Amino acid sequence: MTATALIYRMVIAAMAGEPDRIAELYEAYIRERRLHVTVAEILQSKRESA
Repeated sequence: MTATALIYRMVIAAMAGEPDRIAELYEAYIRERRLHVTVAEILQSKRESA
């Protein structure tokens, strides 16, 4: 999904009053925009490899 589509979905979720969904979409937006790996993903990867 493109960054623009994620922004639109965040706006719609905000209008619908869904804060949990906004957080999920924002995380996806950050990964899409900056190719960023979240701390949760790093920790999960370390647990799986150990």
